[in-house]
Amino acid sequence: MESKRGFTLIELMIVAVFLMIIGSIGFFTLRNQQLGNLESDARIIVSRLSQAQARSRAGVSGNSWGIYFDNITPSSAFYALFQGSLFTTSTETYFLSNTIEFQTPTSGASSSIIFAKLTGKTNMTSTIVIRLKNNTDIAKIITVSAQGQITSD
Repeated sequence: MESKRGFTLIELMIVAVFLMIIGSIGFFTLRNQQLGNLESDARIIVSRLSQAQARSRAGVSGNSWGIYFDNITPSSAFYALFQGSLFTTSTETYFLSNTIEFQTPTSGASSSIIFAKLTGKTNMTSTIVIRLKNNTDIAKIITVSAQGQITSD
């Protein structure tokens, strides 16, 4: 008697289900990592803003301090700690995680948040928005009030 070689339909279905389960686990793991990056980047930006505000309140180097957000070239967007009333050079430069991008400032734009020396206040309320590159509906909003209160949603 001759035996047939090959796979039965049930065997193929089992393999297909197994591959779908593995793919789903990978997808959700990647998504959770990206959400973690978004949360982490938002916390770090808040921390950097607080650092600039603390330096301004303390009058470090006799200057006000701020954070400059540069999204002029989105592929190389960054933010930088600086001293003085206008960004000219950075004291420290930071980059977002590779899965995160700025929504505000918009592509091709930049903005600065400058804290007044000794008071830590700003001249107006400012908002920075970061989001996932592959799902732009998921974002974190960082707000600095004119009174200097720094919040993140």
